[in-house]
Amino acid sequence: MVFGAILFSAKLANAAQCATDGTDASVTVTASTADGSNVWEIAASGCPPWDWSSQTTPGLAEVQDWKAIIPRNPVISKNPIMINEVGNSVKGIVGT
Repeated sequence: MVFGAILFSAKLANAAQCATDGTDASVTVTASTADGSNVWEIAASGCPPWDWSSQTTPGLAEVQDWKAIIPRNPVISKNPIMINEVGNSVKGIVGT
């Protein structure tokens, strides 16, 4: 496990529609130690905590059940990766 980066996982297969009244919304933040490193574990349903039933977009909010592990004491890389360069696609929560 690499702790210099954010680790992200999500379960999206056969996602259920989020409740329109916000009751499916959830976020949990936990401080823990994994593989000897202090991390924040953030888990969320991906559902909005408000009534979204009047939205005008074509899609529906769906339960995503995602989890991110973020180092509490990040170390700056000696060899940073430029994510805005052509041919270097960003993976994870900001794009797939």
